[in-house]
Amino acid sequence: MKDKAKKGLKILKVVYIISVIMLLAVSLILYFYVRDKTDIIQNGGQAVGEEGESEEVKKENRTDILVENYGDSMKKVSNVAEGFSVDLPSDWSIQYGTDDALKLKVYRDTDNINRDSMDFTDGSMVWIYVYNNKESLTLEEWIKKEEVDKEGYVHFNFQNYESLRREEEAKGDLDVNLNYILMEKSVVVNYLVSVNDKVYKLNCVSLGDKYQDYSEECEKILININFKND
Repeated sequence: MKDKAKKGLKILKVVYIISVIMLLAVSLILYFYVRDKTDIIQNGGQAVGEEGESEEVKKENRTDILVENYGDSMKKVSNVAEGFSVDLPSDWSIQYGTDDALKLKVYRDTDNINRDSMDFTDGSMVWIYVYNNKESLTLEEWIKKEEVDKEGYVHFNFQNYESLRREEEAKGDLDVNLNYILMEKSVVVNYLVSVNDKVYKLNCVSLGDKYQDYSEECEKILININFKND
């Protein structure tokens, strides 16, 4: 009996040690996740990419982005590889540190922005993602296949293309319970647009005291996007 008790005690000790190790591992994973997870980050000065490259280096490496100035206050920014372009006011800037599905990232900051902060606090951002839809799925089918959260999306007439639109508050950092903190004075407008064999996800993020005015300008840019229609 004593041997069985000792054996049982050893097993309990092993289980306890394994449990402690697993708990420590999960804690470390959550710590680094919370530390690194940010949804809305802009560098008030020089933005830095994931590999530590500056925006100037990123710009030199981006041969797919074409910028054409016209008039005194407007410019056309095109992603040649993906076949789309947007007309921007001249005070909008391009962030070249994009990758994967994110094909263009432009922003308009203001004099009210805190340039000593890493957080983008005042102005607008436009993010344009492009996904392949070789199977010519409807948006509903594509959302289901890609397991996209469709909550809040409603049907929208976007240049006569099949599209969905969602409006929500911007999400900031995670709280201690790993829930997103909603940001005051903010609005995020998302569009999903099906064009030929591609699905475009167009995001318009506006923050600050005049976020509603920023959003109006931001959405106008998105609504007038030019898709190459072969």
